[in-house]
Amino acid sequence: MEHIVEQFISSGQALAWLAMAFLFGFFIYKEWPEFKRRVSGAAVKEVNDKTVSERLTVIEKDISEIKAKLDIDYTRLNDMDRWKKGMEQIVTESLEEREILMQAMLGVLGGLQELGANGPTKAAKETIQDYINKQAHKREMES
Repeated sequence: MEHIVEQFISSGQALAWLAMAFLFGFFIYKEWPEFKRRVSGAAVKEVNDKTVSERLTVIEKDISEIKAKLDIDYTRLNDMDRWKKGMEQIVTESLEEREILMQAMLGVLGGLQELGANGPTKAAKETIQDYINKQAHKREMES
């Protein structure tokens, strides 16, 4: 088999072919950025060859798509604002209801103390009064 290969290609020729292949690969590696730039330059040239009216049509289409997306976003933001205002109103009403419930609890605990239940009712009443005082001071600090 080696004799057949040696008849067609000598070892010197094989080495020369390998050297040529290496140099060709190295040349392609070095010139690839320039080749890529030229190819992309041709693509830019094709874009520049379009007429002004064709480019304006494409731009108008893009603008209308962007406007449609913005309209959807504005609608979502307005819906979120309405939802937030509703939630703020619910929280405000809930705070008022809890304040009324705390006052009612204080009244109930005070009534139980008048009837003679002084053990845990006294501690619960003091805890509620401390909590209400802390909340009042927090509100004054925030204002």
